[in-house]
Amino acid sequence: LERDRRNLQTQAAEATRSAEEDALTGIGNRRVLARFLREEAARQTEVACIGVDIDSFKEVNDTFGHDIGDAVLRRVGQLFSSKTRNGQLAIRYGGDEFVVALAGVNSAGAYGFAERIRLAISGLDWTTVAPGLHVTVSVGVACGPAKDWQIALTAADERLLTAKRRRRNTVVTTSIGALSA
Repeated sequence: LERDRRNLQTQAAEATRSAEEDALTGIGNRRVLARFLREEAARQTEVACIGVDIDSFKEVNDTFGHDIGDAVLRRVGQLFSSKTRNGQLAIRYGGDEFVVALAGVNSAGAYGFAERIRLAISGLDWTTVAPGLHVTVSVGVACGPAKDWQIALTAADERLLTAKRRRRNTVVTTSIGALSA
């Protein structure tokens, strides 16, 4: 009976991990992001939402193949894992888009984090993944009260689209207060 109980606990833990982890990158998914942001809202902290999209990812898949595209996604996920710490969360939002949430960080701090991520990704030696490969990202940042995290997430996505329209490989930022002013 005790062995069955332990097996069930192990299976339940595995099911929870599977439901909250992106299988390809090993980082969290939208469920983890929503829980993290709801918890920050309950604490009434400030939050920064950072949307990151791999530039011209379709071209990566078309030129180098889907296996290389998957390797790019895994490497970006690993980079996010290595750059986030307590009070920060990186997740794969879907496709080639990632979101980072930073608790208790102001606009300047969020912009600095986003710029470091952008530079780190563009500075990686991608030729170890595939000869001739170079990867950049476009980034959108929005900051504000955690209680308005859904607005911040939408604003970060809008800024991300602005970055992609402008020239790619750039960071565009705003604060939620600026949106309502």
